[in-house]
Amino acid sequence: MSNKNGQEKKSSILKKSLFAGVIAGLLFGSLSTLGYYLSFSEVSHASFIVRSYFTEPWTQDFIAELVSLGVVAIISLLPAVIYYFTMRNLHGIFPGVFMGALLWVLFFVLLPPFFSAVPSIQNMNSDTIATTFCQFILYGTFIGFTITYESHGERVQSSKHSQNEVDV
Repeated sequence: MSNKNGQEKKSSILKKSLFAGVIAGLLFGSLSTLGYYLSFSEVSHASFIVRSYFTEPWTQDFIAELVSLGVVAIISLLPAVIYYFTMRNLHGIFPGVFMGALLWVLFFVLLPPFFSAVPSIQNMNSDTIATTFCQFILYGTFIGFTITYESHGERVQSSKHSQNEVDV
């Protein structure tokens, strides 16, 4: 019965991790949109998801931001799952910061040739670089710290539970 309970806790942490990924996608995708509309950044998630592949007039409207925000929320499941399986037992915020920085390098240094609406890093202004880098750091930190916190909490709870069983 204890093994089944342990698997349920792992499943619960995975579900919470997936939820954290979706919330991070919605929250930081919304911040990306805000930064784009306030001219802190030349790009938003719609630049990657919509504007790089479609040229219709609606892609320049707010509807493109909303459509791509939904896609970002779904795509954010992937970093959450990767973090869950690779770094959930690491402590502190630095694994999340590392993940955010790694994702920024992936999207702004390695992948721009695949996104026609995203300028190369050499052609971006410093405001865009600073804004997007900070957004990705916060995104990674949010996902990482949330998953680590949940994982640590479950370990502490199961440790206390096993101690109580020994005491009884």
